[in-house]
Amino acid sequence: MVNDANVRNGVPRGARRPLAAALTLALGLPVCVAAVAGLPAAHPGGRPEGGVTWPVTQCGDDGAGSLRATLAGAAPGDTIDLGALTCGTVTLTTGALAVVQHGLTLRGPGAASLALAGNGSDRVLRHTGTGTLTIEGLTVRGGVVTGTDPDATVRGGCIVSDGSVVLTGATVRECSVSATSLARGGCIAAAGATLTDSRLEACRVEIVGGASHVAAGGALFADGSRDVALVRSTITGSEVDSPSGGALGGGVYVGYAGGTVTVTDSTLSGNRATGRPYAAGYGYFTADQGMGGAILSHNHIRAERSTFSGNEAGSGGAIAMIGGDIAADRLVLINSTVSGNTAQSMGGGIWTLLGGVRLSNSTIAFNEAGYGGGGLLPQHPLFQGVYDFPPRIDSSIVAANTTYYGIADIDTQLPKLVIAGSGNLIGASSVAVPPDTLAGDPRLLPLADNGGPTRTHALAADSPAIDAGANPEGLVHDQRGEGHVRLSGAAVDIGAFERSVGDAIFSDGFD
Repeated sequence: MVNDANVRNGVPRGARRPLAAALTLALGLPVCVAAVAGLPAAHPGGRPEGGVTWPVTQCGDDGAGSLRATLAGAAPGDTIDLGALTCGTVTLTTGALAVVQHGLTLRGPGAASLALAGNGSDRVLRHTGTGTLTIEGLTVRGGVVTGTDPDATVRGGCIVSDGSVVLTGATVRECSVSATSLARGGCIAAAGATLTDSRLEACRVEIVGGASHVAAGGALFADGSRDVALVRSTITGSEVDSPSGGALGGGVYVGYAGGTVTVTDSTLSGNRATGRPYAAGYGYFTADQGMGGAILSHNHIRAERSTFSGNEAGSGGAIAMIGGDIAADRLVLINSTVSGNTAQSMGGGIWTLLGGVRLSNSTIAFNEAGYGGGGLLPQHPLFQGVYDFPPRIDSSIVAANTTYYGIADIDTQLPKLVIAGSGNLIGASSVAVPPDTLAGDPRLLPLADNGGPTRTHALAADSPAIDAGANPEGLVHDQRGEGHVRLSGAAVDIGAFERSVGDAIFSDGFD
């Protein structure tokens, strides 16, 4: 393991150049001849022109044709192509790879075919450019970074970027950050990030040595002004742990300066934010606890056709929203499911300190909290009468949640609030619900693969939610997406799942 304060950024720009460029210069070949020969073109100064694709030809950590040597000579906008490698793993034995270019693309043959491995001694990639580092078709794993300076921030177990990180068909896993002070981003730390068809899994951030500091972003830490987007992606099995302090965002953390979080056709499951054990009791708030098992954001979150399941935290078992832009509709869930999450204190599914919540055609069920709002706890009485934003809930199920103290399904702790919306099935609520709201057991089947990219709760044949909802967003499909219409029958069903004839046959045991 390497102390983060002593990690070198790697070989300075220009110290090495790819073999093709070196041969071109040494032989005095014109640029066009090099290109005709199948070698990347170089301008008269010897540096590769931006937009060139450079092949990596061997799997060693260094030397001609290696990834490290090729990176050292590339220019901003270039692509490093690892697609021809058949070794399965490039193991780094001499430290993190330095990416000094403003923007660069690393392209592999597929995440299942090639991994860049940190060998448990350092992080894998350090991007000091402020543009975008793009990683396609690769696995990045096994990065470890530690820090013992009590005044230093330690970031990015596998990837750290001064700009943005874009993953396409990529996986980042089994990375860790540990520090005695501030620890951030078990998989990735960056100003912003976009994940498409990608996975972050089994990453960890921890505070060690008994210090009461904050750990944040078990998988992803984003603290710049750029957005975070998840598209058909998964964040799972990651954790932030600060036994004597705060633990924020077991899966994703977005800071005060961060942008909007959008989650589409994605799953966040089995993530955990473990801070100082919560002992304040019902209605109290303390920053020294775990918040946001899947996501903690200081800014807006919008999730569509996505599932948050099996996450754990002190408050906000799946999602926590604090600080930032204080406004209505800061958290919007459409055609989404929040299920089986746990909070030791408040908001087993969702907890917000400030700002409004809007739910449309969504299902929040089987979540658990210790001190109220097993499903949803929107806003905290700390700011009562100053920033009151009534939740708006339309055609959604918030039921079958549990709590030890307080109200099981919705507990705002702000009795003057009145929930707006219509066409819902809501269990127990501490505030007034719309007059057409149904109550009782929604008769949900277990969370399962019912088609589409994410898991859902199908409706049993006798569910009161069938044909009892509406479609305020004008949705064409239910949570499962294409092939699963939003209207099947006399009216739209309440919740994220629309029961159709095909679903009925399948749930009866026929294939």
